[in-house]
Amino acid sequence: MVEKLSLEQGKLLVKKAREAVESSLDGKKAKPLSGGAFDCAHSLFVTLNTHPKGELAGCVGFVNSNLPLGQAVVQASLHAAFNDSRFTPVCSSGLGKIVFEVSVLGIPKELTCPATQRRNHIQIGRDGLLLEYGEISAVLLAQVATEWNFQATNFLEALCQKAGLPKDMHSSKAVRILTFNQQIFAEQTPKGKIVQKKLFS
Repeated sequence: MVEKLSLEQGKLLVKKAREAVESSLDGKKAKPLSGGAFDCAHSLFVTLNTHPKGELAGCVGFVNSNLPLGQAVVQASLHAAFNDSRFTPVCSSGLGKIVFEVSVLGIPKELTCPATQRRNHIQIGRDGLLLEYGEISAVLLAQVATEWNFQATNFLEALCQKAGLPKDMHSSKAVRILTFNQQIFAEQTPKGKIVQKKLFS
């Protein structure tokens, strides 16, 4: 796992995410980032949003990934652009209306409190959520809660529904709930300035 990334490293990840999709649309293959932190295995997600409306256009990532960070960003961006079954694949004409966002995940930590008290141990804007139930798993990034103005209970319910489970399953001891922090780097406009997003103070 890598330590906290610098803004410059985050910018390189976002630029590589876009380059991977551009290259694929041109029939080419983007080279992964390499060197330093980019050679370390790490979990991340790539999110595509429309601009300026900010509607989700694709989101794919890897949790507990064994892929080097510089390779994971290429694969996740391609899957988000072309293989997220919820959305129409990105085309050349639409790429100029898409902004790229890369979320680099910290190590998930299981909530060890009583299952019925989990909502009291989640901080909106800081925590992303990971659910594990047998072979079933689901992930929601921290920005989902802030974008939808969720409280902790709503966030947990949405996580269960994403996993295909009843929304109140988050209070079952049979379900593992883990939280993780993340660094979020994103374009403000297509191919524009890249910033590190802060979801909470």
